[in-house]
Amino acid sequence: MSVRNVAAVLVVRDRGLRGIFTEPDLLRRVVAESLDPAKTPVGDVITKRIIALDADRRGFEVAKLVHDRGIRHVAVTGLGQRGFGIVSIRDFPPADLAEYGRKIEFEEHLWEGL
Repeated sequence: MSVRNVAAVLVVRDRGLRGIFTEPDLLRRVVAESLDPAKTPVGDVITKRIIALDADRRGFEVAKLVHDRGIRHVAVTGLGQRGFGIVSIRDFPPADLAEYGRKIEFEEHLWEGL
C-alpha cells in the first residue's frame, strides 16, 4: 500500500470479493493489537462488510453513498475480466464533492417535503 500510495486494497479470493483492507484496519487491528504486520494474515484483519456498487453507476451515486455511510472507499463490481475495482473519496476533486453535497442536500430537502 505504501509503495503504491493507496489507502485501501480489495481482498479477492477464488474470484470473489472477500473484504477490504484499509489504513484504519492496519492501525486498529494490527498496530493497536501489537500484531506483527509481517506475520499477520491479511484475511484475519480485513473489513468483511464491503460497500459495493456496480460499474455502471454514476459518480453522483458513489459520492452520495460515501456521504451517507461516512466511508472513504467503495468497491466497484462488474468490471469484466478485471473483476473488481475501488473508488476512493480522494478520486473526486473537492469542487465535485461540494457540488455533489449540494445535490444531496437538495434531494434530502425535496424528499422531506413530500
